[in-house]
Amino acid sequence: MSETTDPRLFIALRGERHPEAALTPQYAMPLMAMPKPTTDAALADLLTELKIRQELSGWRASGRNGLLVMDSQLPLDWQRAPWESLRFEGQPLAATLLTVRHAKPLFGQQPLIGVRAAWLNLFPKHEFNFAGKLQKPIAAERLFRILPRSLKSGLDGYDELFVLAHGDEHGLLDQEKRLFELDTAALPRRVWLLACNHDGAMYRLAESLLARGVRTVVAATGELSAPEIATLLNAWFERDDGVTLEDWLLERRTGVSVAGGIHALTLFGEVMLDDSSVAHWNEISWREWRETLVDVPWLAYGDKWQFQDALKAIDSPALWPKTLDRLLPQALSAAENLDHRTMKVLYKRYKYAVGQSPALSCALAHTCYRCGHYDLMADFLINGLQYGLIPAIDHAELLGAMTNLLIDMALPTVAASISGRHAECQIDDLEARDWQDFKRLDWQARIALRQQRFDEALHFLEIKRQKSPDANDTRELAWLLYVAAWKLREGGSAAQLVRYRDEVQKVLDALPANKIGEGNDGAAYLLRALACYRWSTGDEALDALLKRWLPLVEKGLTMPDPGPWAFVGCYLALSDARFATLGSHALTSLDHAGYWLEAAGLAALGVDPAREDALMKKFESMRDKVLMRLAPWLESIGVMVDGRDGCNNIPPL
Repeated sequence: MSETTDPRLFIALRGERHPEAALTPQYAMPLMAMPKPTTDAALADLLTELKIRQELSGWRASGRNGLLVMDSQLPLDWQRAPWESLRFEGQPLAATLLTVRHAKPLFGQQPLIGVRAAWLNLFPKHEFNFAGKLQKPIAAERLFRILPRSLKSGLDGYDELFVLAHGDEHGLLDQEKRLFELDTAALPRRVWLLACNHDGAMYRLAESLLARGVRTVVAATGELSAPEIATLLNAWFERDDGVTLEDWLLERRTGVSVAGGIHALTLFGEVMLDDSSVAHWNEISWREWRETLVDVPWLAYGDKWQFQDALKAIDSPALWPKTLDRLLPQALSAAENLDHRTMKVLYKRYKYAVGQSPALSCALAHTCYRCGHYDLMADFLINGLQYGLIPAIDHAELLGAMTNLLIDMALPTVAASISGRHAECQIDDLEARDWQDFKRLDWQARIALRQQRFDEALHFLEIKRQKSPDANDTRELAWLLYVAAWKLREGGSAAQLVRYRDEVQKVLDALPANKIGEGNDGAAYLLRALACYRWSTGDEALDALLKRWLPLVEKGLTMPDPGPWAFVGCYLALSDARFATLGSHALTSLDHAGYWLEAAGLAALGVDPAREDALMKKFESMRDKVLMRLAPWLESIGVMVDGRDGCNNIPPL
């Protein structure tokens, strides 16, 4: 399968008693109760899901073929059903789909190509001259003949075995028309049973071969003549190098009569569902569907290599649309932390996909949040929350984003109520639930800080620091110093203030002051905390360290999200009049990025008091827009907004 092509097409069915769910590259869906297939039955009478039939119709119209993948969990009577004979748009299903029974899909593994192949001829000598018809692959030493007695020594020296024989309702027949057993200690990885299938005998033999360690069996579904067998073998050995079994079987179906030949074959066992460079992502889609996994994140937090790999996959034509639906929201969310410019690029490309899933609505909401478009964020969140059945993990993410929005809109009491609902989300995966609990500590700390409950904020941040999955993450340390500095400024005492300061200094001393990270830069938050401490304490001993970072602070004011850098500039201006110009530029950056409440607070503290009113009016206007969008939903869950809900001008972001 070429990397420049679309995904290999397939319809997969799974279930322990009968087909209960279906998966295609485009869709995953539960199935209505399906009657067992009978010969020549209409597909529409069995598979009532219109989307899947429409997808199949599109494949047929474009001349593309695919796989019908019967998951290995399905019972024997469903595996052995006559799927190939089902009628669809006036033709048997075999015209478009190759059935794979007892399927074990492979993803990204090396296919069996350029193998050592053997053939065992059990036809009576007078019936057909296979040796003559197969002279070309034999002469090229691509096909080696073995005799029945060769079975005694085992066939593990071969990768592929072709068995050419007559068959009856009991199995293979030898040259004397007696029942023949493939009695050998070792079998190749792949076996072709090129014999007529009477009463499912070849299916039963294929199943026994899988049980004996054969990975893939190619078997006939019905009648298969000797000339058809010879034609198949010659074509197989004339294929281009690198062509997989699946591609060969699918490509040769086009424009060929459905009766016999290539259409009379079925696969058992291993099947290469995807050998592209994005196979590992599509495999996650398969596992989620097959194992009914829920609430399992695909991207590890802060893993830059995995994030870049996800971005490449999103651009690949081999990525299943179903995989894209799951991967894109997570890539957008990761971009919020790792690469703000990429976040905007992804948003522009996929904003019209909103409505496809709660997860995507949430990811697009985060993008708007990072850009300061809080009213648009509210729209996306409400859109995501209006789905009928929302996976618990997506519900938690939506409520978490809502909590963040309400905090920034200076509604800490309402935010606390939504945070409480977030805690009630019943996430099935332990790791995912722990991660949501970890994130909620951040919101609880910020809510407490908005309400000037400094000790409570410090308590939550200390817990969060202890629970951090990354021992080198400095975000919680930066917050601890920041909150402690504000507590001191407001007349309180912070016992750990000096310790936090020393830790922050130590980290900053070890960092280069010449490069800004592409996402949430840890150095920026450490500098914000230290600059706030400098302003709160008047400690001039920190000036030399802070001045080392001035060029980067000035550059940070031009970043897509200048927030923490602008805070540094403002606190430096509050600490030293020589930085008044920097403070003015920082306020402008906050204004442009939508940090109006925080900018108003910093302006009032002394950066530029004349700008406070204008900035506050912008905030209040945006807050009114957000509340207009959120009020119906908040009221529907019994949460009321009470005035300004304790809004104050402390800039705690």
